[in-house]
Amino acid sequence: MAHILGFMGRIDAEEYAELRQSGYNLNDRLGKQGIEASYERELRGRPGREEIVVDASGRKVEVLQREDPVPGNNLVLSIDLDLQRVVYQALKSTMGRSDHAAAVVVNARTGEILAMVAIPDYDDNLFSTGIGSREWEQLLGDPRRPLVNAAIGGAWAPGSTFKLVTGAAGLQEGIVTASTVIYSPGYIRIRNEVNPAVPFIFRDWAALGALNFRRALAMSSNVYFGCVAGGCPDQRIRGLGIDKLAEYAHMFGFGEKTGIDLPGEIEGTVPSNDWYRKIRGEPAYLGDVYNAGIGQGEVTVTPLQLAMATAAVANGGKLLKPQLVREIRDPQGRTIWRFEPVVRRELNVRPEYLALIRAGMRDGVTSGIVTVVNIPGVAVAGKTGTAEWGPLNARRYHGWFTGFAPYDDPEVVVTVFHELSQGGSFTAAPAARQIFEYDCRRERG
Repeated sequence: MAHILGFMGRIDAEEYAELRQSGYNLNDRLGKQGIEASYERELRGRPGREEIVVDASGRKVEVLQREDPVPGNNLVLSIDLDLQRVVYQALKSTMGRSDHAAAVVVNARTGEILAMVAIPDYDDNLFSTGIGSREWEQLLGDPRRPLVNAAIGGAWAPGSTFKLVTGAAGLQEGIVTASTVIYSPGYIRIRNEVNPAVPFIFRDWAALGALNFRRALAMSSNVYFGCVAGGCPDQRIRGLGIDKLAEYAHMFGFGEKTGIDLPGEIEGTVPSNDWYRKIRGEPAYLGDVYNAGIGQGEVTVTPLQLAMATAAVANGGKLLKPQLVREIRDPQGRTIWRFEPVVRRELNVRPEYLALIRAGMRDGVTSGIVTVVNIPGVAVAGKTGTAEWGPLNARRYHGWFTGFAPYDDPEVVVTVFHELSQGGSFTAAPAARQIFEYDCRRERG
Protein backbone atom coordinates (compact mmCIF):
# COMPACT_ATOMS: atom_id res chain seq x y z
CA MET A 1 0.00 0.00 0.00
CA ALA A 2 3.03 2.32 0.15
CA HIS A 3 2.44 4.01 -3.22
CA ILE A 4 -1.24 4.55 -2.39
CA LEU A 5 -0.90 5.77 1.20
CA GLY A 6 2.33 7.70 0.72
CA PHE A 7 4.09 9.28 3.70
CA MET A 8 4.53 12.47 5.71
CA GLY A 9 7.63 14.58 6.13
CA ARG A 10 8.83 17.84 7.64
CA ILE A 11 7.67 20.97 5.83
CA ASP A 12 10.42 22.50 3.68
CA ALA A 13 11.15 26.17 3.07
CA GLU A 14 9.24 26.36 -0.21
CA GLU A 15 6.18 24.64 1.25
CA TYR A 16 6.30 26.85 4.33
CA ALA A 17 6.39 30.03 2.23
CA GLU A 18 3.28 28.84 0.40
CA LEU A 19 1.37 27.47 3.40
CA ARG A 20 2.26 29.74 6.32
CA GLN A 21 -0.88 31.82 5.72
CA SER A 22 -2.90 28.61 6.09
CA GLY A 23 -1.67 28.08 9.64
CA TYR A 24 1.39 25.90 9.06
CA ASN A 25 4.56 26.51 11.09
CA LEU A 26 8.21 25.60 10.60
CA ASN A 27 7.98 22.46 12.73
CA ASP A 28 4.96 20.96 10.98
CA ARG A 29 4.80 17.70 9.05
CA LEU A 30 2.61 17.26 5.99
CA GLY A 31 1.80 14.72 3.31
CA LYS A 32 4.58 14.26 0.75
CA GLN A 33 3.37 11.37 -1.38
CA GLY A 34 0.24 9.32 -2.05
CA ILE A 35 -3.11 9.94 -0.43
CA GLU A 36 -1.31 11.72 2.41
CA ALA A 37 -0.32 14.42 -0.09
CA SER A 38 -3.48 14.51 -2.22
CA TYR A 39 -5.78 14.87 0.78
CA GLU A 40 -3.49 16.89 3.08
CA ARG A 41 -6.15 19.57 3.56
CA GLU A 42 -8.88 17.07 4.51
CA LEU A 43 -6.63 15.01 6.81
CA ARG A 44 -4.84 17.84 8.59
CA GLY A 45 -7.44 19.32 10.91
CA ARG A 46 -6.53 22.43 12.89
CA PRO A 47 -3.95 22.66 15.68
CA GLY A 48 -4.92 24.07 19.05
CA ARG A 49 -3.36 27.14 20.65
CA GLU A 50 -3.11 28.62 24.11
CA GLU A 51 -2.18 32.08 25.33
CA ILE A 52 -0.84 31.97 28.88
CA VAL A 53 0.71 34.13 31.58
CA VAL A 54 3.92 32.80 33.17
CA ASP A 55 5.84 33.91 36.22
CA ALA A 56 9.51 34.81 36.38
CA SER A 57 10.52 31.14 36.46
CA GLY A 58 8.44 30.28 33.38
CA ARG A 59 5.64 28.46 35.20
CA LYS A 60 2.12 28.82 33.83
CA VAL A 61 0.05 31.10 36.03
CA GLU A 62 -3.02 31.89 33.98
CA VAL A 63 -4.66 30.87 30.69
CA LEU A 64 -5.81 33.94 28.80
CA GLN A 65 -7.22 32.25 25.73
CA ARG A 66 -7.49 28.68 24.51
CA GLU A 67 -8.54 27.08 21.22
CA ASP A 68 -8.88 23.31 21.29
CA PRO A 69 -7.37 21.34 18.41
CA VAL A 70 -9.75 20.06 15.76
CA PRO A 71 -8.98 16.57 14.39
CA GLY A 72 -8.89 16.07 10.65
CA ASN A 73 -11.35 14.10 8.58
CA ASN A 74 -11.04 10.40 7.79
CA LEU A 75 -10.88 8.77 4.37
CA VAL A 76 -12.56 5.57 3.22
CA LEU A 77 -10.71 4.10 0.24
CA SER A 78 -12.09 1.99 -2.59
CA ILE A 79 -9.13 -0.40 -2.18
CA ASP A 80 -10.00 -3.97 -1.23
CA LEU A 81 -7.09 -4.89 1.03
CA ASP A 82 -7.45 -8.66 0.55
CA LEU A 83 -7.49 -8.20 -3.22
CA GLN A 84 -4.51 -5.84 -2.94
CA ARG A 85 -2.53 -8.62 -1.26
CA VAL A 86 -3.51 -11.11 -3.96
CA VAL A 87 -2.46 -8.71 -6.72
CA TYR A 88 0.87 -8.08 -5.01
CA GLN A 89 1.61 -11.80 -4.73
CA ALA A 90 0.47 -12.43 -8.31
CA LEU A 91 2.92 -9.80 -9.58
CA LYS A 92 5.79 -11.03 -7.41
CA SER A 93 5.33 -14.66 -8.47
CA THR A 94 5.31 -13.92 -12.21
CA MET A 95 7.59 -10.92 -12.80
CA GLY A 96 10.79 -12.96 -13.03
CA ARG A 97 13.77 -10.69 -13.79
CA SER A 98 11.62 -7.64 -14.47
CA ASP A 99 12.75 -4.46 -12.74
CA HIS A 100 9.24 -3.02 -12.81
CA ALA A 101 5.78 -4.50 -12.64
CA ALA A 102 2.38 -2.96 -12.05
CA ALA A 103 -1.23 -4.04 -11.91
CA VAL A 104 -4.51 -2.18 -11.64
CA VAL A 105 -7.95 -3.60 -10.85
CA VAL A 106 -10.77 -1.16 -11.52
CA ASN A 107 -14.55 -1.23 -11.30
CA ALA A 108 -15.56 -0.99 -14.97
CA ARG A 109 -18.87 0.67 -14.10
CA THR A 110 -17.71 3.37 -11.68
CA GLY A 111 -13.97 3.91 -12.12
CA GLU A 112 -13.20 3.02 -8.50
CA ILE A 113 -9.74 1.51 -8.02
CA LEU A 114 -10.07 -1.83 -6.23
CA ALA A 115 -6.35 -2.62 -6.23
CA MET A 116 -3.22 -0.89 -7.47
CA VAL A 117 0.23 -2.37 -7.01
CA ALA A 118 3.58 -1.17 -8.31
CA ILE A 119 6.90 -2.97 -7.86
CA PRO A 120 9.48 -1.96 -6.73
CA ASP A 121 7.93 -0.33 -3.70
CA TYR A 122 9.26 0.82 -0.34
CA ASP A 123 8.48 0.56 3.36
CA ASP A 124 6.56 3.70 4.27
CA ASN A 125 6.99 2.85 7.97
CA LEU A 126 10.50 4.30 7.54
CA PHE A 127 8.84 7.72 7.43
CA SER A 128 6.58 7.30 10.46
CA THR A 129 9.07 8.83 12.90
CA GLY A 130 11.32 10.62 10.43
CA ILE A 131 13.53 8.75 7.97
CA GLY A 132 17.28 8.83 8.46
CA SER A 133 19.57 10.41 5.88
CA ARG A 134 21.17 7.06 5.03
CA GLU A 135 17.87 5.34 4.27
CA TRP A 136 16.66 8.39 2.31
CA GLU A 137 19.81 8.44 0.16
CA GLN A 138 19.41 4.72 -0.52
CA LEU A 139 15.85 5.26 -1.75
CA LEU A 140 16.83 8.23 -3.92
CA GLY A 141 19.88 6.43 -5.31
CA ASP A 142 18.11 3.17 -6.19
CA PRO A 143 18.15 3.01 -10.03
CA ARG A 144 14.82 1.18 -9.99
CA ARG A 145 13.18 4.34 -8.53
CA PRO A 146 11.04 2.65 -5.85
CA LEU A 147 9.47 5.96 -4.80
CA VAL A 148 7.81 6.22 -8.24
CA ASN A 149 4.42 4.54 -8.55
CA ALA A 150 4.93 2.66 -11.82
CA ALA A 151 1.17 2.25 -12.29
CA ILE A 152 0.82 5.99 -12.91
CA GLY A 153 4.37 7.33 -13.11
CA GLY A 154 5.88 4.96 -15.68
CA ALA A 155 4.98 4.70 -19.37
CA TRP A 156 5.94 1.96 -21.82
CA ALA A 157 4.99 0.85 -25.32
CA PRO A 158 1.66 -1.00 -24.96
CA GLY A 159 2.24 -3.54 -27.72
CA SER A 160 -0.80 -5.31 -29.08
CA THR A 161 -3.12 -4.08 -26.32
CA PHE A 162 -3.18 -0.87 -28.40
CA LYS A 163 -5.03 -2.79 -31.13
CA LEU A 164 -8.20 -2.03 -29.17
CA VAL A 165 -7.73 1.61 -30.20
CA THR A 166 -6.62 0.83 -33.76
CA GLY A 167 -9.57 -1.52 -34.20
CA ALA A 168 -12.11 0.96 -32.85
CA ALA A 169 -10.75 3.70 -35.12
CA GLY A 170 -10.71 1.41 -38.15
CA LEU A 171 -14.32 0.36 -37.64
CA GLN A 172 -15.64 3.84 -36.85
CA GLU A 173 -13.81 5.44 -39.80
CA GLY A 174 -14.94 2.75 -42.25
CA ILE A 175 -11.45 1.43 -42.95
CA VAL A 176 -12.71 -2.08 -42.20
CA THR A 177 -15.98 -3.73 -41.25
CA ALA A 178 -16.75 -6.82 -39.22
CA SER A 179 -16.56 -8.90 -42.39
CA THR A 180 -13.42 -7.35 -43.93
CA VAL A 181 -10.92 -10.12 -44.60
CA ILE A 182 -7.20 -9.38 -44.73
CA TYR A 183 -4.68 -12.07 -45.59
CA SER A 184 -1.55 -12.39 -43.45
CA PRO A 185 1.29 -14.35 -45.06
CA GLY A 186 3.37 -13.46 -42.02
CA TYR A 187 4.63 -10.07 -43.18
CA ILE A 188 3.96 -6.96 -45.26
CA ARG A 189 6.57 -5.48 -47.57
CA ILE A 190 6.35 -1.69 -47.20
CA ARG A 191 7.92 1.07 -49.27
CA ASN A 192 10.96 2.46 -47.46
CA GLU A 193 10.79 6.26 -47.59
CA VAL A 194 14.36 6.63 -46.37
CA ASN A 195 15.98 4.08 -48.70
CA PRO A 196 13.59 2.93 -51.46
CA ALA A 197 16.06 0.25 -52.56
CA VAL A 198 15.61 -1.61 -49.27
CA PRO A 199 11.94 -2.33 -48.49
CA PHE A 200 10.72 -2.20 -44.92
CA ILE A 201 9.47 -5.63 -43.81
CA PHE A 202 6.64 -5.40 -41.28
CA ARG A 203 6.26 -8.84 -39.67
CA ASP A 204 3.38 -10.69 -38.12
CA TRP A 205 4.09 -13.09 -35.30
CA ALA A 206 2.97 -15.95 -37.57
CA ALA A 207 1.50 -16.57 -41.02
CA LEU A 208 -2.12 -16.42 -39.89
CA GLY A 209 -3.84 -16.57 -43.30
CA ALA A 210 -7.22 -15.01 -44.02
CA LEU A 211 -8.74 -13.18 -41.05
CA ASN A 212 -11.88 -11.17 -40.45
CA PHE A 213 -11.84 -8.44 -37.79
CA ARG A 214 -12.97 -10.56 -34.86
CA ARG A 215 -10.53 -13.37 -35.59
CA ALA A 216 -7.71 -10.89 -36.23
CA LEU A 217 -8.21 -9.44 -32.75
CA ALA A 218 -8.44 -12.87 -31.15
CA MET A 219 -5.20 -13.93 -32.87
CA SER A 220 -3.59 -10.48 -32.50
CA SER A 221 -2.53 -10.18 -36.13
CA ASN A 222 0.07 -7.49 -36.71
CA VAL A 223 -0.59 -7.56 -40.44
CA TYR A 224 -4.33 -6.94 -40.01
CA PHE A 225 -3.97 -3.98 -37.65
CA GLY A 226 -0.91 -2.69 -39.46
CA CYS A 227 -3.06 -2.51 -42.59
CA VAL A 228 -5.79 -0.71 -40.65
CA ALA A 229 -3.26 1.86 -39.45
CA GLY A 230 -1.04 2.32 -42.47
CA GLY A 231 -2.98 0.82 -45.36
CA CYS A 232 -2.44 -2.14 -47.70
CA PRO A 233 -3.06 -1.13 -51.34
CA ASP A 234 -2.76 -4.69 -52.62
CA GLN A 235 -5.66 -5.65 -50.31
CA ARG A 236 -7.57 -2.41 -50.99
CA ILE A 237 -7.19 -1.06 -47.43
CA ARG A 238 -6.44 2.67 -47.34
CA GLY A 239 -5.33 3.01 -43.70
CA LEU A 240 -6.01 5.54 -40.96
CA GLY A 241 -2.77 7.49 -40.99
CA ILE A 242 -0.86 8.69 -37.95
CA ASP A 243 -3.03 11.73 -37.15
CA LYS A 244 -6.33 9.85 -37.18
CA LEU A 245 -4.75 7.12 -35.05
CA ALA A 246 -3.55 9.78 -32.61
CA GLU A 247 -7.03 11.32 -32.50
CA TYR A 248 -8.56 8.05 -31.36
CA ALA A 249 -5.72 7.36 -28.92
CA HIS A 250 -6.48 10.68 -27.22
CA MET A 251 -10.19 9.83 -27.26
CA PHE A 252 -9.38 6.67 -25.28
CA GLY A 253 -7.43 8.73 -22.74
CA PHE A 254 -3.86 8.15 -23.87
CA GLY A 255 -1.46 11.08 -23.94
CA GLU A 256 -3.24 12.77 -21.01
CA LYS A 257 -3.53 12.29 -17.28
CA THR A 258 -6.46 10.23 -16.03
CA GLY A 259 -7.08 12.59 -13.10
CA ILE A 260 -6.65 9.97 -10.38
CA ASP A 261 -6.47 11.42 -6.87
CA LEU A 262 -2.74 10.70 -6.49
CA PRO A 263 0.32 12.85 -7.23
CA GLY A 264 2.99 11.81 -9.72
CA GLU A 265 0.87 10.86 -12.73
CA ILE A 266 2.43 11.27 -16.19
CA GLU A 267 0.81 11.58 -19.62
CA GLY A 268 2.67 9.08 -21.81
CA THR A 269 3.21 9.72 -25.53
CA VAL A 270 0.87 9.69 -28.52
CA PRO A 271 2.86 10.52 -31.68
CA SER A 272 1.35 12.53 -34.52
CA ASN A 273 2.76 14.30 -37.57
CA ASP A 274 3.20 17.47 -35.49
CA TRP A 275 4.93 15.46 -32.77
CA TYR A 276 7.40 13.98 -35.27
CA ARG A 277 8.06 17.42 -36.80
CA LYS A 278 9.01 18.73 -33.36
CA ILE A 279 11.19 15.72 -32.60
CA ARG A 280 13.00 15.20 -35.91
CA GLY A 281 11.87 17.99 -38.21
CA GLU A 282 9.68 15.94 -40.56
CA PRO A 283 6.35 14.09 -40.41
CA ALA A 284 5.85 10.41 -39.65
CA TYR A 285 7.21 7.81 -42.04
CA LEU A 286 4.92 5.03 -43.20
CA GLY A 287 6.84 2.59 -41.01
CA ASP A 288 6.06 4.79 -38.00
CA VAL A 289 2.35 4.48 -38.75
CA TYR A 290 2.51 0.69 -38.96
CA ASN A 291 4.43 0.48 -35.69
CA ALA A 292 2.04 2.86 -33.92
CA GLY A 293 -0.94 0.79 -35.07
CA ILE A 294 0.30 -2.19 -33.07
CA GLY A 295 1.47 -0.19 -30.03
CA GLN A 296 5.16 -0.11 -30.91
CA GLY A 297 7.59 2.68 -31.68
CA GLU A 298 6.99 5.96 -29.87
CA VAL A 299 3.57 5.16 -28.36
CA THR A 300 3.79 4.89 -24.56
CA VAL A 301 1.03 4.44 -21.98
CA THR A 302 0.77 3.98 -18.22
CA PRO A 303 -0.86 0.87 -16.76
CA LEU A 304 -3.67 3.00 -15.33
CA GLN A 305 -4.37 4.63 -18.71
CA LEU A 306 -4.68 1.20 -20.31
CA ALA A 307 -6.96 -0.01 -17.52
CA MET A 308 -9.31 2.97 -17.96
CA ALA A 309 -9.34 2.59 -21.76
CA THR A 310 -10.22 -1.10 -21.32
CA ALA A 311 -13.00 -0.14 -18.91
CA ALA A 312 -14.41 2.18 -21.59
CA VAL A 313 -14.53 -0.73 -24.06
CA ALA A 314 -16.10 -2.97 -21.41
CA ASN A 315 -18.80 -0.57 -20.21
CA GLY A 316 -19.98 0.48 -23.65
CA GLY A 317 -18.04 3.69 -24.23
CA LYS A 318 -17.71 5.68 -20.99
CA LEU A 319 -14.17 6.85 -20.25
CA LEU A 320 -14.29 7.19 -16.47
CA LYS A 321 -12.17 9.15 -14.04
CA PRO A 322 -10.38 6.74 -11.69
CA GLN A 323 -10.90 7.28 -7.97
CA LEU A 324 -9.27 5.96 -4.78
CA VAL A 325 -11.24 7.78 -2.06
CA ARG A 326 -14.80 6.54 -1.72
CA GLU A 327 -15.91 8.68 1.23
CA ILE A 328 -14.69 11.50 3.45
CA ARG A 329 -15.99 11.32 7.03
CA ASP A 330 -15.74 13.89 9.77
CA PRO A 331 -14.22 13.00 13.19
CA GLN A 332 -17.64 11.90 14.43
CA GLY A 333 -17.95 9.38 11.60
CA ARG A 334 -20.51 11.30 9.55
CA THR A 335 -20.11 11.14 5.78
CA ILE A 336 -19.48 14.63 4.41
CA TRP A 337 -18.56 13.60 0.85
CA ARG A 338 -19.34 10.48 -1.13
CA PHE A 339 -17.85 9.42 -4.46
CA GLU A 340 -20.04 9.56 -7.55
CA PRO A 341 -18.78 8.23 -10.92
CA VAL A 342 -17.34 10.87 -13.23
CA VAL A 343 -17.47 10.32 -17.00
CA ARG A 344 -14.55 12.13 -18.62
CA ARG A 345 -16.00 11.62 -22.10
CA GLU A 346 -18.12 9.29 -24.19
CA LEU A 347 -16.19 7.46 -26.90
CA ASN A 348 -17.27 8.42 -30.39
CA VAL A 349 -17.43 4.75 -31.38
CA ARG A 350 -20.70 3.03 -32.27
CA PRO A 351 -21.94 0.53 -29.68
CA GLU A 352 -21.92 -2.36 -32.16
CA TYR A 353 -18.23 -1.74 -32.87
CA LEU A 354 -17.35 -1.83 -29.18
CA ALA A 355 -19.40 -5.03 -28.89
CA LEU A 356 -17.38 -6.51 -31.77
CA ILE A 357 -14.13 -5.63 -30.00
CA ARG A 358 -15.40 -7.23 -26.79
CA ALA A 359 -16.33 -10.36 -28.78
CA GLY A 360 -12.84 -10.49 -30.29
CA MET A 361 -11.33 -10.20 -26.82
CA ARG A 362 -13.53 -13.04 -25.60
CA ASP A 363 -12.53 -15.17 -28.60
CA GLY A 364 -8.91 -14.47 -27.74
CA VAL A 365 -9.48 -16.17 -24.39
CA THR A 366 -11.57 -19.10 -25.61
CA SER A 367 -9.82 -19.92 -28.88
CA GLY A 368 -7.09 -17.36 -29.54
CA ILE A 369 -3.75 -16.44 -28.01
CA VAL A 370 -4.93 -15.65 -24.46
CA THR A 371 -6.23 -19.09 -23.46
CA VAL A 372 -4.16 -18.98 -20.27
CA VAL A 373 -6.96 -16.88 -18.73
CA ASN A 374 -9.72 -19.22 -19.91
CA ILE A 375 -11.03 -19.95 -16.41
CA PRO A 376 -13.87 -22.47 -15.95
CA GLY A 377 -16.92 -20.67 -14.63
CA VAL A 378 -15.47 -17.19 -15.19
CA ALA A 379 -16.09 -15.57 -18.60
CA VAL A 380 -12.98 -13.46 -19.09
CA ALA A 381 -12.30 -11.34 -22.18
CA GLY A 382 -8.77 -10.10 -22.69
CA LYS A 383 -5.91 -8.92 -24.83
CA THR A 384 -2.18 -9.43 -24.39
CA GLY A 385 0.63 -7.25 -25.63
CA THR A 386 4.32 -7.86 -26.22
CA ALA A 387 6.31 -4.72 -26.93
CA GLU A 388 9.76 -5.18 -28.46
CA TRP A 389 12.54 -2.74 -27.74
CA GLY A 390 16.32 -2.50 -27.93
CA PRO A 391 18.77 -3.30 -30.77
CA LEU A 392 17.90 -6.00 -33.28
CA ASN A 393 20.64 -8.30 -32.01
CA ALA A 394 19.51 -8.01 -28.38
CA ARG A 395 15.73 -7.68 -28.43
CA ARG A 396 13.91 -7.32 -25.12
CA TYR A 397 10.21 -7.46 -24.40
CA HIS A 398 7.61 -5.86 -22.19
CA GLY A 399 4.56 -7.95 -21.33
CA TRP A 400 1.00 -6.68 -20.96
CA PHE A 401 -2.43 -8.08 -20.29
CA THR A 402 -5.67 -6.15 -20.10
CA GLY A 403 -9.16 -7.59 -19.87
CA PHE A 404 -12.46 -7.70 -18.06
CA ALA A 405 -15.05 -10.06 -16.56
CA PRO A 406 -17.75 -11.22 -16.67
CA TYR A 407 -17.96 -10.95 -20.45
CA ASP A 408 -21.76 -10.58 -20.63
CA ASP A 409 -21.96 -7.96 -17.86
CA PRO A 410 -18.51 -6.44 -17.31
CA GLU A 411 -17.80 -5.53 -13.72
CA VAL A 412 -14.04 -5.64 -13.17
CA VAL A 413 -11.05 -4.73 -15.34
CA VAL A 414 -7.59 -6.19 -14.70
CA THR A 415 -4.48 -4.70 -16.31
CA VAL A 416 -1.00 -6.15 -15.70
CA PHE A 417 2.40 -4.92 -16.87
CA HIS A 418 5.81 -6.62 -16.64
CA GLU A 419 9.00 -4.97 -17.79
CA LEU A 420 11.68 -7.26 -19.27
CA SER A 421 9.33 -10.19 -19.61
CA GLN A 422 8.97 -13.00 -22.11
CA GLY A 423 5.80 -11.38 -23.39
CA GLY A 424 2.25 -10.79 -22.30
CA SER A 425 1.03 -14.37 -22.76
CA PHE A 426 3.89 -15.80 -20.73
CA THR A 427 4.02 -13.54 -17.68
CA ALA A 428 1.33 -10.85 -17.51
CA ALA A 429 -1.60 -13.10 -18.44
CA PRO A 430 -0.77 -15.76 -15.79
CA ALA A 431 -0.69 -12.99 -13.17
CA ALA A 432 -4.06 -11.73 -14.41
CA ARG A 433 -5.47 -15.25 -14.17
CA GLN A 434 -4.60 -15.40 -10.47
CA ILE A 435 -6.33 -12.06 -9.92
CA PHE A 436 -9.48 -13.02 -11.85
CA GLU A 437 -9.69 -16.40 -10.10
CA TYR A 438 -9.69 -14.68 -6.73
CA ASP A 439 -11.84 -11.67 -7.52
CA CYS A 440 -14.60 -13.34 -9.55
CA ARG A 441 -15.21 -16.22 -7.14
CA ARG A 442 -16.06 -14.26 -4.02
CA GLU A 443 -18.69 -11.93 -2.78
CA ARG A 444 -17.64 -8.32 -3.16
CA GLY A 445 -17.97 -6.15 -0.07
